[in-house]
Amino acid sequence: MTLPAQISILQADGTGALATKKVPMPKLRDGYVLIRTTAVGLNPIDWKQLQQGTELGSKFGYDYAGIVEEIGPGVSKPFKKGDRIAGLANGGNGSEPEDGAYGEYSVVKAGLAFRIPENISDEEAAGLGVGIVTAAQGLYQSLKLPLPTHPASGPQSVLIYGGSTPTGILAIQLAKLSGLAVVTTSSAANMDYIRSFGPDAVFEYANADKCASDIRDFTAGHLRHALDCVSTPETARLCARALASEMETYYSALLRLPPEVVTSVNPKIQPAYTAAYTAFGEEITKWGRLIPAKLEDYEFAVMLLELVPHLLQEGKLKPVQPLVNQGGNGLVGVLKGLEDLKAGKVRAAKLIYTL
Repeated sequence: MTLPAQISILQADGTGALATKKVPMPKLRDGYVLIRTTAVGLNPIDWKQLQQGTELGSKFGYDYAGIVEEIGPGVSKPFKKGDRIAGLANGGNGSEPEDGAYGEYSVVKAGLAFRIPENISDEEAAGLGVGIVTAAQGLYQSLKLPLPTHPASGPQSVLIYGGSTPTGILAIQLAKLSGLAVVTTSSAANMDYIRSFGPDAVFEYANADKCASDIRDFTAGHLRHALDCVSTPETARLCARALASEMETYYSALLRLPPEVVTSVNPKIQPAYTAAYTAFGEEITKWGRLIPAKLEDYEFAVMLLELVPHLLQEGKLKPVQPLVNQGGNGLVGVLKGLEDLKAGKVRAAKLIYTL
């Protein structure tokens, strides 16, 4: 099949919104593959990045599944034309405006992709990239907890705040594979679904003071690690109150928060934050800022994504339940889905759109 010269994508229009545009087929770079996109997953970072400002003309979208069409130079993974792959694209990157998943075709970094097992659909796979990398960065790079390949040898607990978020659902499963006791939070409506992923305890978060107190009681005041998958000042303070106050403790957020948000509540906390886009190991531009390359983050993500297809194939890692084409399919559906995501209309699921 001859590839088209022009493709449709969603790109930043300079007004804090995305617009559908016809653009030339993106060019392959070293270490990248060209895919025909079959499904994309939506993330809060999409609308948050647009809201905070981004470079005019940059293509958006992080999570994808697709079919390999061409393989660029320097690709070491054994991908071949026709393979179904999924992973992490670098949406909204001013340094490489052609990056991003929201388009009929995309160039994606091979090291941050994995072959989709036969027991997983494209729609399920398209919801994994950002969540799995972010969860693993928080648990293992920020909090220094044991990897699934070397599970904890003794009792060790972690609080995963936001257990019904896509990242939280994946973090719960990774933490259990690491041999950790997992405490998490959820609304009452989603508790049964979250319990299906095997956490040791689930607490309702509506009353923040009670939630923090209940977690402290359950962990006997000895909780030392918290991953905040919501990462607002309010959720950060709840985590701080739940953590032990008599020993050094560790808190990781998914957004950069002022350290004093947690240290003013609990001065023994060592705060950190993580962002999936550092996994590209390249100098990138986000929000008009040049962000230096972190090669160690890329190497970590490559290692992680080598594990993912095996865990999926063996049923040890379950995808987040996909809500497919809610409000329409294709790029028009993506635009509607981003509105729903921003309005907080999505709970315990991942918005997925087929292209």
